[in-house]
Amino acid sequence: MVGAPKADGQSISGLGIGLAIAATTWWGLSPIFWKQLSSVAAFDAVAHRVVWSAALLTLVHTFRHRWPEFLAVARSPRNLLVGAVASIMLFSNWMIFVWAVGEGRVIESALGYFLNPLVTVLLGRVVFAERLRPMQLVSVVLAAVGVVWLTIDLGTLPWVALTLGGTFGIYGALRKSAAFEALDGLSLEVGFLALPFFGYLLVKQLGDTPTVDFGEPKILLFLALTSVVTTVPLVAFARAVRMVPLSLVGIIQYLNPTLQFLVGVVLYNEVFEGGQVLGYSIIWVAVALFAAESFANSRTPNPRDTRV
Repeated sequence: MVGAPKADGQSISGLGIGLAIAATTWWGLSPIFWKQLSSVAAFDAVAHRVVWSAALLTLVHTFRHRWPEFLAVARSPRNLLVGAVASIMLFSNWMIFVWAVGEGRVIESALGYFLNPLVTVLLGRVVFAERLRPMQLVSVVLAAVGVVWLTIDLGTLPWVALTLGGTFGIYGALRKSAAFEALDGLSLEVGFLALPFFGYLLVKQLGDTPTVDFGEPKILLFLALTSVVTTVPLVAFARAVRMVPLSLVGIIQYLNPTLQFLVGVVLYNEVFEGGQVLGYSIIWVAVALFAAESFANSRTPNPRDTRV
C-alpha cells in the first residue's frame, strides 16, 4: 500500500503528519476555547468536560460496536488500577489548565508543556531506573536552572507549570505501561470520573447555584463542545503516532506549548518581561538541546539491531 508505514517505522505517512499537526495545533490554540468559559468556575467546567466526554464516548462505542473490546479492557484488575490513577492525573491536569487559562496564566501553562518531555525523562530515571544520556542530563539540569531563576524572579515557585508538566508526565508514563488503546484508555479514565461528577452537577443544577443558565445558549453550547475538543484531537494524535516515527512526533508536539505561549503574549497581552525572558530562554535552550539530541539519537543505528 502506497504511503503505509513500514514495520521499522522509517516510512513517513503524510496523513499521520497531518493528524499530529492538527492535534497539537488544536491543543496549542485551546486556551482560546476555554477563555469562552471563563464565566464558569474551573471545577464546574471540568465536571462538564468529563460528563459530556463520557456521553460522546458512549455514543462512539455504541455506533462502532466496540463495547466487547472495551469491556475486555475493563475486566483486567491491572487496567482498572492504571485507569484509576491515570484518571486522577488527567483530572488534575485538566483542572489546573482550565483554571490557569481563566486566571490569565496561559504563558505559565505553556511552560508546563515545554517542561513535560524533560519531566518524562526524569521520571524514567527516578521510577524506572533508566539511564540518562549525557545531553539529556544537561537538558534536565538546564531546565532546573531556569525554574530556579523564575522562582527567584517571580518570588514564588511556578507551580502551575511544574504541576502541569508533572501530572501530564506521570499520566504519560502510566499510559505507556498500559495494555489498551487510546480510545479505550480515555473511556476507562473518564468512566471513573463520570458518575461522581454527574451527581455533583445534578445536585448543583437543582440547587441555588446552577452551573448552566439555560438563558445563555452560548455557554451551554461550549460546555457540550468540551466533549468534542477533548476526544477528537486525542484520537487523531493516537492514530498519528502509529503512522509517524516517534522522533518526528516528539518535535511536532512542541507546537502545543509554542502556540500556547504566543496566544498568551500576543492575544491576551500577558506580562512577559525582565527576568522572565531569561528564565524562559534557559528552559527553551534545554528543550531545544533535548529535542535535537532525541531526534539525532533516534536516527543513529543501534549496533545491537540485527534486523535486515
